[in-house]
Amino acid sequence: MANPNIVNVSTINGNTAVATLNTLSLTGGSATVNVISNAASSNKILKLNTLALTNFTASNTTTYVSINRSGTQYYLAGYLLTPFFSTTFLTSKTEPIYLMEGDTLQANTSVNNSISLIASFDEIS
Repeated sequence: MANPNIVNVSTINGNTAVATLNTLSLTGGSATVNVISNAASSNKILKLNTLALTNFTASNTTTYVSINRSGTQYYLAGYLLTPFFSTTFLTSKTEPIYLMEGDTLQANTSVNNSISLIASFDEIS
């Protein structure tokens, strides 16, 4: 995993990733959705600008959002209550998070197919 220098970048592409989250798996098994992945040799940094969780059902849910780095989960949100018919923002453009090479943004939820995760990010190379 390298940390590319972003002082003299040649390209910045804006992107949006979308995912419908699956039922919670406490072991991080197959229920975890890979929302954004930065390949280990991409020579890119991914700057997360906004992460929004929208519960589009009539039930409260809990949501987990993490960065998987070298097989270790680092949680941005753990057991986050996402009220019914609401949107929760985890971060915004004023509070960016960077995905290094080899990092993956992952998420899951307690009620199957109840949460949409929308992530806007810049791909910097």
